Amino acid sequence: MKKALLTLFFSIFLFLAFVNSQSLTVTNFQPVIYGLSTDPFIGADATVNNISNSDKNVMCERIANNLAGSHKSSFCWDVCYGPNTSICDTPLFVSANNFTQAFKGDLFPYGTTGTSIVDYKFFDEQNPSDFTTISIMYIIGATAINELTQNIQITPPYPNPADVFTYIGYTNNNEKDNVKIQIVDLLGKIYFTKILENKSGLLTIQTDNLQNGIYFVRSIANEIPTSTSKLIVSHK
Repeated sequence: MKKALLTLFFSIFLFLAFVNSQSLTVTNFQPVIYGLSTDPFIGADATVNNISNSDKNVMCERIANNLAGSHKSSFCWDVCYGPNTSICDTPLFVSANNFTQAFKGDLFPYGTTGTSIVDYKFFDEQNPSDFTTISIMYIIGATAINELTQNIQITPPYPNPADVFTYIGYTNNNEKDNVKIQIVDLLGKIYFTKILENKSGLLTIQTDNLQNGIYFVRSIANEIPTSTSKLIVSHK
């Protein structure tokens, strides 16, 4: 019995030690950024926080670099590094319960449209298992997002909260745009997709097959998201 209790205690201790070791978080960044193929570069900013009571020497590493076409990515971690460098040369000091805004992730489209996804990892130089990661999606198009937003108007879902169904009104002023409506959850899982074939109309979406929770209704034109509304599903 004592051996079993000792094993249980040791397991709990290891679990708590792992949980408490998570010292770094990232805030104030956009996971999805839009740009044009004619832009010289598209920049992403982020705040890296040290939420522990100990000072940290924090490293930055690009751990995934899924690029479209001629796209190139680079990053700055106090010092800026070119596309061929994936990890910083020296760490950045972040004092206890403090933060840094020294990170910048740039994408260079070089005249190419497409979607590129770049992942970055921030970790304690002395304890690499203490880390956090972010993923940034760059959606590069040939048409400005403002033009698409003006052409497509989507009403908020009603009723909201929804039980069995919800309605969405829409207007597409440019029938050449490929427009669709989707329902996704907080993790981006798609539950519903409808391609809009008419210039305007009222779309009925069944929600009785969705679990209670928070979802998002989004419109996408030419594979570029143009609007997002929150939808709450609450079954009676």
